[in-house]
Amino acid sequence: MTTIRLRIHRSLLTRLVTVVLLSACIALLAIGASANARPYVATTASATAKTARALSAAAQARTLAAHALASSSRRLKRCLRAPHGHCREARRAVQRSGIRLARADRHLSKLAQDRPGGGRTDVDDSAWAPKVTISHSAEMTAPTPTPPVGAGGGTTPPVTIPPVTTTLPPSGSENGTAGAPFEMGLVPGSLASTEPSTIHQLGAHSVRMGYPIETPASQLAGVMEEYAKVGIRIMLLATFTGKVPTSSQAANLASWAAAYGPGGTFWQGKSFPAGTAMTDIEFGNETSYTYQFSNNSEQAIAERAQSYAVRFKEAEESIRAVAPDVGLLAQGDNGETDGSTWMDNMFKAVPNLAQLVAGWTIHPYGTESIRRINELIAQTQAAGAPSTIPIYATEWGLSTDNARCLSENYGWNPCMSYEEAATDLATSVAAMHEHFGGRLRAIYLYQAQDLASSNSSTNREEYFGALQQNGARKGAYTTEVEALLRTNP
Repeated sequence: MTTIRLRIHRSLLTRLVTVVLLSACIALLAIGASANARPYVATTASATAKTARALSAAAQARTLAAHALASSSRRLKRCLRAPHGHCREARRAVQRSGIRLARADRHLSKLAQDRPGGGRTDVDDSAWAPKVTISHSAEMTAPTPTPPVGAGGGTTPPVTIPPVTTTLPPSGSENGTAGAPFEMGLVPGSLASTEPSTIHQLGAHSVRMGYPIETPASQLAGVMEEYAKVGIRIMLLATFTGKVPTSSQAANLASWAAAYGPGGTFWQGKSFPAGTAMTDIEFGNETSYTYQFSNNSEQAIAERAQSYAVRFKEAEESIRAVAPDVGLLAQGDNGETDGSTWMDNMFKAVPNLAQLVAGWTIHPYGTESIRRINELIAQTQAAGAPSTIPIYATEWGLSTDNARCLSENYGWNPCMSYEEAATDLATSVAAMHEHFGGRLRAIYLYQAQDLASSNSSTNREEYFGALQQNGARKGAYTTEVEALLRTNP
């Protein structure tokens, strides 16, 4: 009896010890897990706080840059109203301020994209793009700064982020844009015999010239030679206004490329300055714009876009077969229509379009150039095109007849003086170049000379020239055009 009771007691004791040991192990595991979790939580909280502080500092820097731009703009406006009118330093101050603001926006955009939960797509970049409107009749406008957010202790405060845009590759940062310098060109005005010399004196090294797509290559020889003699390269524009070309017309561009591209037949036995051979052909002028067609229903635009893309593919393949060093530029401009019908349907007809395009073209006239180019970028990215395809603004400019009021000016002051036009030109080009970096390959200023004599018309289209119709200079505006052309050959 005693032995049995002892065994029972030992058995109970063994079970009790086992339960105690198991409980202790579970407790230790729980403590260990809690200890491991605390550093993770602390690290996450620390990273979040660090990100918040960085965003707050970036927002404050942007605010200061916006204030600086507004201040320098006001000083320039006062200077322009003064009798002496010597405002070169004031204009430079505005340009520098605009560049700083663009840099601050890009930095803030990168932080916003990299933060946890970043990558916002519901943004409106038109609200922050650097804009300086110089006008005697309206106050200057600059981006409205976002108040900086404090980074005090305790619970991390929410960070208010100004609207930002997609961060784009800086100049030379990606294989599609590396080593390709930004360039400024001109669009000739009258095609007069004296214009090659005039454009050369302004400092241009490249011009954009349009000819009907069916033009035989031999008929282009004279103008190619005249411009090559003064060291100017021509980017040919194949025009087909109000229609989509035929397959045979698209294939005709191969003859242009074979003759005037690098190593082409036209250059054999001739001695011209280096760099004058044609390297790009633009396929159509504003084909996506509704003004060229009577039927502009969404279905009609979609059908045109599909036909355009098919003809583009045929043209590109014909060119590549005879002149692989000549690229074909595609219409990336949505024609200021709503939505992405044009871009979507080009890719619907030719899914590999991005592999054929040497560059996207756009005419971003007016005060919302950055927004317009951002739309192109968003639509091409949505279609699956890589961000390495460069963008060509093959027309862009300002209309001015030295403070005489014109009908309209794409949002700019329609009564701007030559001084005002010079400032707006410098600030806008600097902002676009800084904002898009190497993605923006070229801007072609429209145009070399006015199409009408001074004080003879109110039509804005007549006064986009770098020079007056008679060849006279437009004061500070001509000087600024020369500076841009010589700095960005």
